[in-house]
Amino acid sequence: MKIQLFVILVLVYCSIVSGSIFSNPGSTTLLIASGGSPAALNKAKFSALVSPTTLFTHIGSTIYQYTFSTLLSASENVPTQSWTLSNTLIPNLQSTNILGLGVYGTNVLIVTENELVYMRLAGQSPTFQRRQFASKTTGYQFLTTIVGGNFGDSTCQVVFNIIQPAGTSYVQLLYYPVDTSYQLSGSPNRTQNLATTSPLYFLNYDGEAFEFFSAATKVYLANPFEDLGFSYFQNSANKIVGLPDASSGRIYMCSIQSNKAYLEVISYTNEGGLSTNGTYQIGNETMGCINGVYDQDIKLAIFTVYNAQNQLGIAAVDINGNAQELYWVDQETVDNGTLSAYSYPITIDNGKVFVVAPSGTIYYTQFKSFCNPDTTCSGNGVCNGAVCACNPGYDGSDCTASKVIVSSVQPTPFTLGALTFTITGTNFTNDYLFVKIGNLNCDTTEFINSTQLICTIDSSGKNLTPYSKLTVLVQYSDHKGEAQFYLFKKPTVSNITVSQDKTTFTVTGQDFYSQTFMFASINGQYLNCNFDIDTGAVDTVVCDLPQDVQSKDSVVISDTNTPPTILYTYLLGKACPNNCSSHGSCDYDTGKCTCEAEFNQTPDCSALPNSEEIPSFSIKLHTSITLTVLLLIITMLSF
Repeated sequence: MKIQLFVILVLVYCSIVSGSIFSNPGSTTLLIASGGSPAALNKAKFSALVSPTTLFTHIGSTIYQYTFSTLLSASENVPTQSWTLSNTLIPNLQSTNILGLGVYGTNVLIVTENELVYMRLAGQSPTFQRRQFASKTTGYQFLTTIVGGNFGDSTCQVVFNIIQPAGTSYVQLLYYPVDTSYQLSGSPNRTQNLATTSPLYFLNYDGEAFEFFSAATKVYLANPFEDLGFSYFQNSANKIVGLPDASSGRIYMCSIQSNKAYLEVISYTNEGGLSTNGTYQIGNETMGCINGVYDQDIKLAIFTVYNAQNQLGIAAVDINGNAQELYWVDQETVDNGTLSAYSYPITIDNGKVFVVAPSGTIYYTQFKSFCNPDTTCSGNGVCNGAVCACNPGYDGSDCTASKVIVSSVQPTPFTLGALTFTITGTNFTNDYLFVKIGNLNCDTTEFINSTQLICTIDSSGKNLTPYSKLTVLVQYSDHKGEAQFYLFKKPTVSNITVSQDKTTFTVTGQDFYSQTFMFASINGQYLNCNFDIDTGAVDTVVCDLPQDVQSKDSVVISDTNTPPTILYTYLLGKACPNNCSSHGSCDYDTGKCTCEAEFNQTPDCSALPNSEEIPSFSIKLHTSITLTVLLLIITMLSF
């Protein structure tokens, strides 16, 4: 009896570009809540890297496209487009039940129960091409749905993993080639039944003639199809996750033994030989595996897992088991009874990890990469605790990049309007560039060259403290440089003039702050002034003088820093010379000193005290003694 079975497992290994990794922010961030049925299964796929980055997923029969900036934050307003499959959108569409998505560039391959649909997004409105399958699949149970292939060599395969109605206990695989127009062509070229009803997992594909699959605890070679007789740890939930690394001939699997999660590293050969390379426990608590992704560049296997409390987790393990990180998503509870092969799909792009929950919520985090102690961190550092400690002048997770250095920031007059800063340094790049001034992100960053950037903050400077050192951060990927600078020009007071009636005084100068950040005071008492000024012009501020002010009092112009920066001090009266050298009192009305009695009456009381004159008789006494001695000597010689 010939049984026609069709379940679509589309696995697209399209040209996904990977790169450097950002430092881990330390928590998982709830990014988007897109709604949808909690029971819906979602498959998230990234487009090839463009800027901004695009993420596709689906909830039920609706496809969602999210457009992210190069750096994400929890408050980011993420532009979203959506298309719901219908006969209005695609004439003569046979089914709206989406089984899987594949992404090539910004275009999408959609697999339904009955056909493959190619959605091209080159223009404002998408265009569609479709190819109906040879036999209808209504009523069949779809165990696994993946999109896979290699568009780089103009080939793609559609794999169907199904179980027929009435519970017939076997699985059939069908392969379809896809031509360069993204249409199914020809007939199924391979069919194979498996003696299991477990979902089939596509473990390895490198565009060549060998792929590995797993079902239950066994591994199969697909071309030619063969049970390799290799078993990994028993997984009671049958949710083994296998991640291929064709460059090193390994498969990284998250599997379960005694309710503990393990990273199993399996080495393979083109001929189908398999051997266990290493086994490393993930965490210390009871866990199950759900899904996973492997990044060739950063050498991290990342899995979605759940614990005994059914809490969703994201685990990152380096390929040698030397280091790992595990984060739990507080907002998400896993329904262990309804988990399927593609619950909580996970995808990675340039170090950014996205997890799509059945509720339609997308969770996002970032992981740092780990180094291999057997390597030398590109010869520019030391692998210490699975993390590279780079030599001076080098940076990055693998110490390959020259360190970003921020050398100066051109000060600007303070204003409550938009702020623009020119930042100079070395080794700047326009790749995923992020700049931060103090506690504010730059709204726009203009990359001039590798030594100069221009940062514009659209929000006002009221959130930055005037004339204080602020940290300037320049970062791309996991490379960053920072330093502290005075960002605003220090106000310059050129003169203070008191009115003739001594009721006001006028302060003149340049680069004043507004009255929010700058004030005048006498003896600690703030004065009524108007510091609303025009940036860039010579500023003039008029302040009221208190009635009880004295000529000995001083006007102090300062800012609101803690402690305040004294910008200018002005004595209302006349200053005495040298402040009377601390040996007298000053008359601030006349500017003259009254010196203490024992000091000479010099203008600044700086002369030493009067000293007595040496008595003249002492000199005469000494002379008489000298003459007497001489006469005595002469008399003695005469004898």
